[in-house]
Amino acid sequence: MYKSTIKYLLIIVGLLILIYSKLYWLIVLILIYSFGFIITIKMIKKKADYRYFGLFKNLTLIFFVFLLTVSLRVLVFDIYKIPSGSMEPTLIRGDIVVMNKLVYGPHLPDNIKDIPWLNILFNIAQLDLNLWNNKRLNGYSNVKRNEVAIFYLDSIKNRLLIKRCVGIGGDTLINFNGEVWLNNEATSKIDSLACIRLETKNGIENNLKVHNNGNTQLIEYNVWRKKKELFPRGQNTLWTTNLYGPLIIPKKGMEIKLTDDNVNLYSETILKYEKCIITKLAGKFYVDGKVETKYIFKYNYSFFLGDNRENSLDSRFFGFIPFQNIIGRADLLFMPSESKFRNEGILNWIK
Repeated sequence: MYKSTIKYLLIIVGLLILIYSKLYWLIVLILIYSFGFIITIKMIKKKADYRYFGLFKNLTLIFFVFLLTVSLRVLVFDIYKIPSGSMEPTLIRGDIVVMNKLVYGPHLPDNIKDIPWLNILFNIAQLDLNLWNNKRLNGYSNVKRNEVAIFYLDSIKNRLLIKRCVGIGGDTLINFNGEVWLNNEATSKIDSLACIRLETKNGIENNLKVHNNGNTQLIEYNVWRKKKELFPRGQNTLWTTNLYGPLIIPKKGMEIKLTDDNVNLYSETILKYEKCIITKLAGKFYVDGKVETKYIFKYNYSFFLGDNRENSLDSRFFGFIPFQNIIGRADLLFMPSESKFRNEGILNWIK
């Protein structure tokens, strides 16, 4: 009696948490799986030969476990291996992290080949089946500053990047000498990050001095090459990777006046993600062929940087990332790479 009461109490608490988080789709999914398994077992027990009931029950259990495992990987969490050193020292190449898909809302598979394990069968059979087109379910949180997130840049969703969110929609961002300023306030820096200082020669930033743990290392730094690659393309040539901004991160509903400066800053993002073309003719701006004096953003965006600021391909180069491109949040360092294993062990929360 006591154990049954505790069990039902835990179920009620779990349902209340899901309702509070507005994860109604997850409640429906749990109910479908639970009742589906119970009804299937009852049907097998009723119709199957008693001698084979155990076999059918075990096969049914295996099927539902497989279905549940696939659903968890698609909708709740997945495993991601760190491919580069851009997030050092927080995460290094070879680390394996657990990605929380539930927090921002999971993306539904665009194609049957996007479903783990099932994709193997469909690739062997050379079958193709489209499912949902860029559809995602509700999550329980928005992207927040300082969270480490995993996202994709373009329509190729299997090309993922992992970086730290340093600014969200509406923030004014400046990266000054390696330190990020948001809305005129300096953000906290990770203690183990190198302190970056620019050295100038004849007014030209040629080198960087990296001061880390009392050691000084001089790094050759081709600022001109970096400037040409910086986002936004063709913007102020005085911007560098360490003297960057100010830049306002767009958010849904934010209105900008169409001026030469604003168009230079945002036209690349508007074209790539909002599918609108801004042109200027005879002193007037046109949005998809219509004369406009302002533009209102359709989506929320974030700005991402790698913790290893001087060895990271991040938003300084590819620009803002819309919310729909963010897959999940890296919450747990599941298996550190061999070089970190002795110091950290396994299962560490990512900060």
